[in-house]
Amino acid sequence: MEKDELDLKEELKELKELKRQELKKRRNREDGGSKEGKIKPNAIYLSNLEKQNTTEDQLIDEFSKFGAIKRDQAGVPKCKLYKDDEGKVKGDALIVYARHESVPIAIEMMNGYKLNGFEIKVEVAQFQDKKRKLEDSNDEERSYKSVKSHNNEENVPKPPVVVIGNILDLYEDYHEQELDDIKRDILDGCLEIGFVKKIDLNSVTGEAEVSFENESHARNCCKEMNGRFFDGRRLLVYMKGEEDESPSDDESQRDSSEGDDLLE
Repeated sequence: MEKDELDLKEELKELKELKRQELKKRRNREDGGSKEGKIKPNAIYLSNLEKQNTTEDQLIDEFSKFGAIKRDQAGVPKCKLYKDDEGKVKGDALIVYARHESVPIAIEMMNGYKLNGFEIKVEVAQFQDKKRKLEDSNDEERSYKSVKSHNNEENVPKPPVVVIGNILDLYEDYHEQELDDIKRDILDGCLEIGFVKKIDLNSVTGEAEVSFENESHARNCCKEMNGRFFDGRRLLVYMKGEEDESPSDDESQRDSSEGDDLLE
């Protein structure tokens, strides 16, 4: 295994350990053990917006007065004006700030403020992670039962899994919307290689696990993505269970100029 890749693995191990220690200290500082208090929110939810003239640009202009709005990988501010299936504004929106300190200021200054003639409501955004995980697990269970009706459980082969290390910043607290965006980026890139069955993100280890339909697609993913960069971080991509195996000659000699970002 090349020295650079060994160094990256060691660096990832150290970052994981630091992240675990940081999370442990944070839990010890919390009073009452409430889950809601463990992560300071950096997103706000707006409702009762005027539907005809309100735009995302207007919201960005109004709410950037209270702090920098976080940007995605393309540099676009994270402000989403929700629309229905016909593309019509529904009257609510989500804004993600770069720092959590901006949230209480924005709420204090803008909750009840008249925007385009409507008295808007501004509150801390509540992400329904548990509900989504439950829905996802129910979908997976229904899919699994369909397979099991034709095959015994022990005969269902496990899909090959690719681990993408360093995909997440271990020192950043991600909201559900941000993780969904990253999942979509990963999915778009992996679908160019083969059929993807599932993607899991682990914010503690900073890794993603991608389940492919067959092993050849999974190994091609390792070959194509190992060593690429995503959001400024160099990725370590390998087959799950083969962490200590050396990369192939093609992988180790892949042109580093091939795509600056993981999925572009």
